[in-house]
Amino acid sequence: MEAQSGIDLPGNETDRTPGRRLLGVIPIAQAAAADRLHIILAAIERFDRYAILTVHLSLATGYPHLRREAGRSIWPMSGISAVDDLGTKYTVASHGGIGGGATYRLECEIKPAIPDRARRLSITIERIAWEDLDDGLAGDVTTGPWTFEVDLTKQLDARLVSTHE
Repeated sequence: MEAQSGIDLPGNETDRTPGRRLLGVIPIAQAAAADRLHIILAAIERFDRYAILTVHLSLATGYPHLRREAGRSIWPMSGISAVDDLGTKYTVASHGGIGGGATYRLECEIKPAIPDRARRLSITIERIAWEDLDDGLAGDVTTGPWTFEVDLTKQLDARLVSTHE
C-alpha cells in the first residue's frame, strides 16, 4: 500500500465533533526565557479547518505564581496572537493542556486554517497570567512580549502508512 498524504480523522457524534483532516506537523522548537520562566513552542499540528499550537512552560525554583505552595489548582492563561506573511490574523485560544507545579503543556487552537500559500507565521505571546481555578482569582503576571517566527515551509506532511481491517 502506498502512503497517502494527509490523514482523515473521524468525527464523534457524542460530542458533535466533526471529522477533520491532519495535513501535517510544523516543528518550531524555539524557546524564550524571562523571570525564571521558560516558554517553549514545540510544534503546530495543521488540520484542514484549524491548527493546534503546543506550548511548554517550565518554571525555575522561586518562580512566583498564585498560591503554588498552598496546593491550589492554578492554570497559566496567555495572551497569544498570530499573523502570517499574507497578512492573515489568527485567533489563538486555549484548547486544553496538562501540568502542575513546575511544568505545563498547553494546547492552543489557531483559527482560521493556515492556508497552503502562507510561508511564515509570527506568533506573539504578550503575557503569561496565572489563574486560581478554585476561586477564579487572578495571580501573578509575567509580561512579554515574546515573538516566535515559524517557517511554515518546514511542514512534515501527514501520511497514512497502514490500516488494519
